[in-house]
Amino acid sequence: MYKPISLGIGKMSAAVLLLCGPPGSGKSAVSSRLRVILSDDDIITNVIEYDSFEDDQIRENGGGRFDPAVWHVARSAALAKAREMLINHFKTPRRTLLILDDTFHLRSMRYDVYRMCRKIISSGQSDCSIGFATLHVSASAEVCRDRNGRRKGRRRVPDQVLEGLLCRLEPPG
Repeated sequence: MYKPISLGIGKMSAAVLLLCGPPGSGKSAVSSRLRVILSDDDIITNVIEYDSFEDDQIRENGGGRFDPAVWHVARSAALAKAREMLINHFKTPRRTLLILDDTFHLRSMRYDVYRMCRKIISSGQSDCSIGFATLHVSASAEVCRDRNGRRKGRRRVPDQVLEGLLCRLEPPG
């Protein structure tokens, strides 16, 4: 389990919440609901959906099929956007919740985000901290398959990929 990241004795001014789980488990529904529930005048809540970054890369490259190189570029772009949003946050007095919506099926993927947060804090931002948490959104394999089967276009994960993710998912904790 990761520890809160802080520098000095400042109060937490930003938090990152990773939503991880297999496709079809309900991560995007949870992120949408959390954004509505947690947004108020004192807290800025933003959601980064990794799938939208992959969609952007596919459009830019004129492809339609899964391409591991495009997937890696999209993941890097999403992480860079998260970093940019957190750094820009420290220029405002409001607290920020940044929700990252992805499978994050490998511990190393979650650790990359944690390490990015730690680097932001150690880079010299004064009196700031970033809370860090992971929410594992789970559903049975049957439910994930059913929900995925009802998806349209690129949102539908190929059956072989879904089965692989269901087997390889490294739950947090």
